[in-house]
Amino acid sequence: MLIALGVTGGIGAYKAVEVARGLQKRGHEVVAVMTHSATRFVGAITFEAITRRRVITDQFDPGMNADIEHIALASTIDLLLIAPATANLIGKMANGIADDFLSTLYTATRAPVLIAPAMNTQMFEHEAVRRNVETLLARDPFPSPTLRLLRRPPTIFDYAYEDFEVVGYEHHPAIRAPVAV
Repeated sequence: MLIALGVTGGIGAYKAVEVARGLQKRGHEVVAVMTHSATRFVGAITFEAITRRRVITDQFDPGMNADIEHIALASTIDLLLIAPATANLIGKMANGIADDFLSTLYTATRAPVLIAPAMNTQMFEHEAVRRNVETLLARDPFPSPTLRLLRRPPTIFDYAYEDFEVVGYEHHPAIRAPVAV
């Protein structure tokens, strides 16, 4: 299974490295897609070393537009996992704003989407963020994919690969797939 791991700019970005490793240990291929802000918290070279794939950090990198990269990736991934998902990206997703590679990938993919919000509790409880989350959970824009919110984060650090098994998504193929031997 090919999983696009979207990494956004928050202190929780460093945990996305653990998420990538956990997915690989379960036999999945991972391609990291980082927002510009995410690269301020963890380097793209870290994900490249772990995934053994080029990390996508800019929609307009030279050579990126030969195959219309966001469309090519959107149609080949089996899952889009965004961890951490900041209030900024959640707002973009809820309002159809596609102004970077990750938000454009979200609007272009028909694959299932899982988001793991990671922010301060007060931010998560802000009315605007709550409305954006409700919008995402209520929307079913495509015939087959589903968008799932992993859970309300009690703290900014409360998401990691292990949490996926505790929040009720243990039957999702990306979570339960056997480890490659």
